[in-house]
Amino acid sequence: MDGIGIRTRWAGAAMLLVLLAGACGEETAAPVADQSLQELGDVGILYGMRSYLHTQGTRSGVVVADSAIEVPDSSRTHLFGMEMTLYYEDGRDRARVRADSAILNVRTEELTAWGNVVARVLDQGMEVASAELRYNPTSQQIWSDSATVITRGDGSVTRGSAFRSDLVFQNWELTDPVGAVPSERPGGG
Repeated sequence: MDGIGIRTRWAGAAMLLVLLAGACGEETAAPVADQSLQELGDVGILYGMRSYLHTQGTRSGVVVADSAIEVPDSSRTHLFGMEMTLYYEDGRDRARVRADSAILNVRTEELTAWGNVVARVLDQGMEVASAELRYNPTSQQIWSDSATVITRGDGSVTRGSAFRSDLVFQNWELTDPVGAVPSERPGGG
């Protein structure tokens, strides 16, 4: 080995020692979660979540989410990429609701969905779209206090500033309707 090779090796070794000594003296900060995440405490994060809904002991629906966050000591589960299917008593699909996110109260099974919410009433070919939609299984109602667009099976479209209906769409109302306002309510009600 010539003198240049030996000097290069010694220079490299000396540089390595300087770097190692410097690393021992400095503390590197570990990444810290955002304050709002730290306040959550222990949470359960679920992927591919599925929860069954029940009415008087009978399965009345299912809620599926891409992911969910369960907060300990809370009855609420935060859902992301959510789809809820409601069933008739005989097990047939009644309606489907899709949304970007939602909160499901696991005790009462009430659901509040928001972000590109679309509810499809399968028997009637009706679609209800809104920025948010609420579901209450006890009162058997869905509603939205936001702008709502209803598209019926015949393709007619009606817009309103708010919406409320029973789950069979026989008793429903649309606040400030604009567009194709039906002369009778869907479902014959």
